[in-house]
Amino acid sequence: VKTLSQIIRQKKKFPKDKFEILKNAFPCMICSLRDYAEYIPLEKELFDLIIIDEASQVSIAQAFPAIIRAKKIIVLGDRRQFGNVKTSNASKELNNAYFTKLKEALVQERGSLGAGLAVKIDTLNISSSVLDFMDSLSNFSIMLKKHFRGYPEMISFSSKYFYGGDLQAMKIRGKAIGEVLEFIEVPSDGKFDRYKNTNELEAKVILDRVLKQLDENDSRSVAVITPFNEQQTYISRVFSDHKRYQEILDKLHFRCFTFDSCQGEERDIIYYSMVASPEKDKLWTVLPKSLEAQGEEELDR
Repeated sequence: VKTLSQIIRQKKKFPKDKFEILKNAFPCMICSLRDYAEYIPLEKELFDLIIIDEASQVSIAQAFPAIIRAKKIIVLGDRRQFGNVKTSNASKELNNAYFTKLKEALVQERGSLGAGLAVKIDTLNISSSVLDFMDSLSNFSIMLKKHFRGYPEMISFSSKYFYGGDLQAMKIRGKAIGEVLEFIEVPSDGKFDRYKNTNELEAKVILDRVLKQLDENDSRSVAVITPFNEQQTYISRVFSDHKRYQEILDKLHFRCFTFDSCQGEERDIIYYSMVASPEKDKLWTVLPKSLEAQGEEELDR
């Protein structure tokens, strides 16, 4: 097993005939979906159970090597969260070509496609998530309604507009809301920023507050979340160029995230850089002004 682990770390060719040794040593494995095609033998029902998490972010094409190796599958996901960004950038022409070949192979095997199978086969499209695919095949489905990580003031928004009021926030806020949430108005100088989708004044205010925190020996951890990749890059550069950057990293565990990259992270203090001013506000490209006016398709995006 130690030899096999070294082979994997060194990215050498994996001896698939030795996989049974690995499986006996580690009957429970955690791996990426790509590993199923790269290291694990192509054998039906190789695993008793495969669990796929964050299934709304995984295309059926990515998950298929895992699916065909499983006796049973548990799929966990939320189609109301971010979908798979990579599939939206995939070549539609190439996808259509492969998808046509897939349907032709099924017709050749079965003679014809019944109405039910014709509907189900559409979910084999690369643009479909494994969550969408398994939804049409599953024999059991359940929604987890109790939410333990967020406060009611935040979760009530998602519950109302995305989950039909079904979410139950279980976390109790022990402080006054004014001690938890603070709005910082950044005066606009009327100038347009040099870079697209950035707000330099917001970055400066955040940096000043973090430096003040250091001066006061306040070691609470800090992160910034922003809706735009450009602002994330700009803030990260502003911080990394500062002479106290290493101190900020060591003492405050600083990171800057976009909305879709911060999942699983926790910090004591979170700054939201919304990249908006009276003269220039592009938040409509990320956050709709009225959710009631949005159709199902827009909400999914």
